[in-house]
Amino acid sequence: MRRWIAALLCLALLWVPAGAVAGTPSDWAKAEVEQAVQAGLVPELTGDPAYQDALTREQFAQLVVQTLEVLLDNQLTAAPAGTFTDCETPAVLKACEAGIIGGIGGGKFAPAQTTNREQIATMMARAIDYLEALTFTRILPETGSLSGFRDAAQVSDWAAEAMGRMTASGVMKGSDSALSPQAPCTVEQGILLLVRLMYLSADAEPDLPPAPTGVGHYADYPMVPDFGDMIGYTGEVGTGEMPDYNAVFYEYTSVEDATGNAYLQYVALLEQEGYLPVYMYGNSGSIYFFNPEQPNLVVAYENFMEDTVWISLIPITPPAGSVPCYSDYHADVPDLGAALGIAPSLCQTGENNAWTIYGYELPQYADHIILAPWFTRMLQAGYVLEGLMASENGYVPLWENERTGCKVIVFEYYSYFVVELIPGDS
Repeated sequence: MRRWIAALLCLALLWVPAGAVAGTPSDWAKAEVEQAVQAGLVPELTGDPAYQDALTREQFAQLVVQTLEVLLDNQLTAAPAGTFTDCETPAVLKACEAGIIGGIGGGKFAPAQTTNREQIATMMARAIDYLEALTFTRILPETGSLSGFRDAAQVSDWAAEAMGRMTASGVMKGSDSALSPQAPCTVEQGILLLVRLMYLSADAEPDLPPAPTGVGHYADYPMVPDFGDMIGYTGEVGTGEMPDYNAVFYEYTSVEDATGNAYLQYVALLEQEGYLPVYMYGNSGSIYFFNPEQPNLVVAYENFMEDTVWISLIPITPPAGSVPCYSDYHADVPDLGAALGIAPSLCQTGENNAWTIYGYELPQYADHIILAPWFTRMLQAGYVLEGLMASENGYVPLWENERTGCKVIVFEYYSYFVVELIPGDS
């Protein structure tokens, strides 16, 4: 399940913050700094630094917390007020509570103290460990070597592991075979580390446990692993009909750690059976799985409450006949409106035809599962589901035609479903 970053979304629909750092970044940093600004990773920093200024401990906390909150689409928890006698900055308290950065002793934080590259590498590694734990992904390798750098001996013992992991992943790069671990870390260098983390996390694979063995399948749908059998749950399980979709519905209560290990084990089972995550809403609170080999069914997992899981087995009818496509864009992109029976409400094209979007006003109380017939159309047209891509309210599917290189994204924007088409040569 590969997650793709939201930068591919239509830029016309995204709020892009103004530059939050004074001056202009260095030529070698401009492209990545602009990507970070567009993605909302760069907040206003204490002291109004220039890009080439040395990064302070407080400014790094502001940058890393902003990045984590963007990637997680959630606010981090702050340490109690009074944790430090010399700093009450919210981002510092959040970074402290997350275990990313600590004080210097005596109840002090030293917010204006500048940082060097090995210090930043160590704090970055902690931030990534924190992100991995919350997203169940593996972003950094567990180990890394500094043997290829001519100044490896200058790396402090306490920083060697973190710098090895950071360089092995490409988040931190040397210059002329040198790491310069004791050199000051500038503001623009810190921003570059975080934008690289953004892209690295977008391609992070789930850190799934091994799929359990000996798990049975639902009697109604013998191709779907039985969640209750997997967790050994013998209490009351309610089944019923969902009138909107005529689905078989199972409710499991008193499930410990519904979003943790049980969820990961069930995902591993579904993927083993060929089910792909095709839509996620609310940061994994509700996720839909689709098996190209079983196009008549969608499996929905929903963490309804901390101790309740809903599993819905939703039958669908694949559209019959030829595949209607977007005739004014690409002959091979299936028309979502035709699959859903909805006429488009808007159509926009980006500069130089870099993208085209079609918007469809949602029927009242529509569920994301109405996209299921379109999934089938995409498969019929030769598109491959590459994975899920981060968006404001969850994750959205990204499809690609390996023959043409065309990418297709569908996401929810206020009361619309929006299809974005990106030509293969963009």
